[in-house]
Amino acid sequence: MTEESTPLDQLLDEMTEKDVYIKGVNAVDPAGGVGVLIGSMAEGTIARVVARAKKQSFSVVYPVGLEKLIPIPIEEAAKVAVPKKIDYATGFAAGLLPVPGTSVTEVQAIEILSGAKALPVAAGGLGGAEGATVLVIEGDEDKVNKAVNYVEQVKGAQLPPLNVPNCKTCPVEACRFPGWQKPWINE
Repeated sequence: MTEESTPLDQLLDEMTEKDVYIKGVNAVDPAGGVGVLIGSMAEGTIARVVARAKKQSFSVVYPVGLEKLIPIPIEEAAKVAVPKKIDYATGFAAGLLPVPGTSVTEVQAIEILSGAKALPVAAGGLGGAEGATVLVIEGDEDKVNKAVNYVEQVKGAQLPPLNVPNCKTCPVEACRFPGWQKPWINE
C-alpha cells in the first residue's frame, strides 16, 4: 500500500471473493440494470470499486428504491447523459455510468427476506411519502406476516439533516447553474 492510499483503497485491498460491497445508485431500469451519476469517467469511487471487484472477484450489490426507476434501459440513458453533450444543467452536469452487479429493490428485498411476493402498485406522495412505494404482498400467512414485520421495522425511517449548498458559496466550479448570478437565489 502506498502513502497515497485512501480508506476506500485500504478496504478494497482487503476484499476477497467472500466479501460483498454495498453501493447506492441513482437509477434502476425495469430489467434491474443500475447506473451511478458521475462527474467524469475517470473520477469517483465507483470506477475503482468496479475495477477491483472484477480483479478480486468480490460481489457488488446495489440496494435501490423503486422511486429511482427510469422507464428506459440504463445503457440508453447513459448514451444521452454525457456531461460534454449537456448545454445546460441546474447544477453539476453529470454522466450516468451503467455498473455491473446485483440490484435489489424493495420487491426483491421482500422476496429474499420473507419468501412472499411483492408487487408494486403505486408510488410517491406528500408529507413524507415522497419516495414511498406501495406494495401488495402475496403469499402464505407466515411469509406475509414475516414481510409485514420487516416493513414495519423500516417504515418511518428518517434521513439525517441535509446540508444543501448555497449557490453564492458553492465551491463546485463546474456547476452550470448560474444561481450566484441571480440575487433571488439563496437569499
